[in-house]
Amino acid sequence: MYKSDRQVTNLHHIESIFKLSYICRIAFHNQPAPYIIPMNYGYYNNKLYLHTANKGLKLELLKKNNNVGFEIENELKMVQGINGTTMKYQSIVGQGVVRILETKEEKQRALKYLIEHHSGEFREHSDQSLANVTMLEVTIKDISAKANL
Repeated sequence: MYKSDRQVTNLHHIESIFKLSYICRIAFHNQPAPYIIPMNYGYYNNKLYLHTANKGLKLELLKKNNNVGFEIENELKMVQGINGTTMKYQSIVGQGVVRILETKEEKQRALKYLIEHHSGEFREHSDQSLANVTMLEVTIKDISAKANL
């Protein structure tokens, strides 16, 4: 890491970055370039939980290669000082492996993590509602976190 003084290795700090952020940019393998998209997410136990439609490019790409890259950030603010301009931020980049959740119980649990992350309130979803969504679970394999607060 170029600026090692900004590296975050404390697990509690890393967890706080996940909990304070709301958008995760996911990069899927595609040719000739990666396909990257911002998505809402939930975080629990070293896993990201995402939702998407039951068909589309993301799912087509995952069938070919379920390895992804991701990025989140928060606390973004540009600050001008005597010694120049800098950006205040916290960020995480990483890689993971995606699994499409199949059962109603898995989908319900994943939606719980996602919704609670954003609003704090969760209620059970109907079978029809669960049938209309695909839930993705990203098991995090590698992360790097930075902060300049």
